[in-house]
Amino acid sequence: MTIFRICCMLLITSCLSGSMIFPFPSIYAQSSALAPERHATKQWLVQIDEPIFDRSQLSKPQLGEYDTYSLVIRNQGKTLHDVTVEAFRKDPQTSTQLELFTLSVGTVTSGDNAVNHSGFPVSVKADQVEIIISWHDPDRKNQGAKGKGRKYKQTFLFHVKHSAKDTLL
Repeated sequence: MTIFRICCMLLITSCLSGSMIFPFPSIYAQSSALAPERHATKQWLVQIDEPIFDRSQLSKPQLGEYDTYSLVIRNQGKTLHDVTVEAFRKDPQTSTQLELFTLSVGTVTSGDNAVNHSGFPVSVKADQVEIIISWHDPDRKNQGAKGKGRKYKQTFLFHVKHSAKDTLL
């Protein structure tokens, strides 16, 4: 029996038994448990999707640690002032949430994107991501009244599906 045939038989046997004796790397695919998902109201369109790796400094997914997602928030309603976007993650069996980021956006006109976030990390432990958008009443601001006017907010919940996590190819 040639060396080649012996190596082939060892490889086939080790693959079938599930124990690799050769140093072949395992290949993992990390599926996005959140992406793509969108929620819409009369005022906002919020979409979480695959990350956009258009810059080298963006966080890359780390197997078993965190996944990376993009976030687009579009103003579908009237022009708003003092817009702030907050993102939190919730882990199972905890009553508190951890902040992912807070962005002070300012004025967002109708039809414009308030946020175009190319990639933000979310722990694989998270079971929910919450996006909170707050703003002040535009009518009072436009009439020249002192003060910011009434404050509003909308909350968007995205549930993480753990079964779609790290898969061995």
